[in-house]
Amino acid sequence: MVAVLPRDHCPECGSEARQENGEVVCSGCGLVLCDVIANEAKYYPQVTTNHHYPRRRVQVVFTIPSDEMKDRVRHVVGIAMWQGVKMSEEKLRAIAEYLVKKHELGQFPQKPLGIKWRDIRKVERVVLPYMRRLRRSDEDYLRWCMQRLDIHELKLENGYTAYEVAATVMRQISNRQLRTRCALAIYYVCIKYGIDLSKEQIAHACSVCTSTINANLHLLSYVRE
Repeated sequence: MVAVLPRDHCPECGSEARQENGEVVCSGCGLVLCDVIANEAKYYPQVTTNHHYPRRRVQVVFTIPSDEMKDRVRHVVGIAMWQGVKMSEEKLRAIAEYLVKKHELGQFPQKPLGIKWRDIRKVERVVLPYMRRLRRSDEDYLRWCMQRLDIHELKLENGYTAYEVAATVMRQISNRQLRTRCALAIYYVCIKYGIDLSKEQIAHACSVCTSTINANLHLLSYVRE
């Protein structure tokens, strides 16, 4: 797993940045540069019907400080108890941590040891309507995709950067996976402002297929900047 740090050096003293306890800090003065870190992890999707693995992809997950993780788990436990879920607090806390990692941080957590899938699904059905992926994490992923294409700081004719316009577009696309929404937002910006990037390049940067972009192009007709 490779950490994608937002900065390599501290803007204050110029020292190198390092990862520490889920944060990016300066090795010289200790300044906290970022509290959310994107990580690249290679994985293989399920085997296709013709018994061949699809192409290798890169999944981006986000890490957060341990204190913030504890707060989110405590929040999910409170929701489950409020909704009348009856099980031991220890089991409920383990399931809540699993659900936070899966639904809010985009990770691939292992099933908690000694807990049945039916118990996880029981809690998931109750708390999922009250959980949502943080917008900050969504936009961090969009920025990371645009950094791969080297257009995140590109100035457009309206005075905004390509990233700012793409973020506005992405918020208006709903009921699609994060990677799909990012790819559509970037494609919209490239087409509207004449940025020379192919659909294949955008799909590769966002870890989706070009057919996914083609199948969802109709959603861009509802976008308003």
